[in-house]
Amino acid sequence: MKSKPRLSLYINNVEALAEYVAKLSACANAKELAQVVMDMVNDPGVKVDQYNMVKQEFIEVLQPLAPQVTTGIGNIRKYINEAWYKWK
Repeated sequence: MKSKPRLSLYINNVEALAEYVAKLSACANAKELAQVVMDMVNDPGVKVDQYNMVKQEFIEVLQPLAPQVTTGIGNIRKYINEAWYKWK
């Protein structure tokens, strides 16, 4: 079994990485997680864009970092898409 990608693949800055990990761990639901993803998309130092933000591989990286968010990938993707359409 191959190891799962880590958030550090998307965020090189150690301080920013720690900040996003803290934000993700504080998320109580998928809607809050989607807001953190929007912060990432809008952060030029983070390699997350409108295409990879909804990919299963990226969402699977986020899930263990947001243990209070117990919903599935499809629901998380739905909230990310909703947040994106409100933002753009």
